[in-house]
Amino acid sequence: MKSKLKSEKINSAFLSLLIIISLCNVGLSAQPQIEVDKTNINFGDVNYKDSPVKEKIIIKNVGTDTLFIREARPDCGCTIAPLATNELPPNDSTILSIDFDIKNFTGRVTRNINIFSNDPQKPTVTVALNCNVIRAFSVVPQYINFDRVFVGEPYVTEMQIVNNSSTDAVVKSVSVDNPDVIVSIQANDVIKKDESFIMKATAIATKTGSMRTNITIEVFHPDEKRIEILGFGNAVINSNK
Repeated sequence: MKSKLKSEKINSAFLSLLIIISLCNVGLSAQPQIEVDKTNINFGDVNYKDSPVKEKIIIKNVGTDTLFIREARPDCGCTIAPLATNELPPNDSTILSIDFDIKNFTGRVTRNINIFSNDPQKPTVTVALNCNVIRAFSVVPQYINFDRVFVGEPYVTEMQIVNNSSTDAVVKSVSVDNPDVIVSIQANDVIKKDESFIMKATAIATKTGSMRTNITIEVFHPDEKRIEILGFGNAVINSNK
């Protein structure tokens, strides 16, 4: 009888140990797992006037423990990506709403959003945003760089105004807000369709310090009425003189 009771106690203790080990293993194996329904978003050809372009992606926890989304961080100030919630129990999901401001871009653009979470296998998920921004006119380079202008000496640089449309553009007026900067383009010049117009910009600084200019070109064109060009630089004394 004593032997039977002793055997039952041993079996009971062994069973309890197995249950404890099993529960521990379940606890150790429970992990969050992030799943994003889109990691490469292509908006295709987009007119800059349609900015911002928008998209929603679904983030789901397909794991067995709570998923904490620490941050959804765009790599550019042109993108906003707020989360509806950042804590997801198993099998729950949330929406990431994306607003991509493309109005200052021309041509092909790629930007990324990095999603950081406590998923041990995939702590960072990157969502790529792609598009081709279309506008009637593009400027190459995008900005005028007056690099180390010497006071009192002319500094000349060139840029291309590209007419990407199928219609010629006639210049209506040109204004420059910095009296130290002169441009070669003028009223009645024609920026021909599918061609480039070479514009010269000449800076003659009257004092040292940073330089900035805004050039506004008004045009007769069905798609776009104005071309804005910014210029930056720094004026210094020529020490070699």
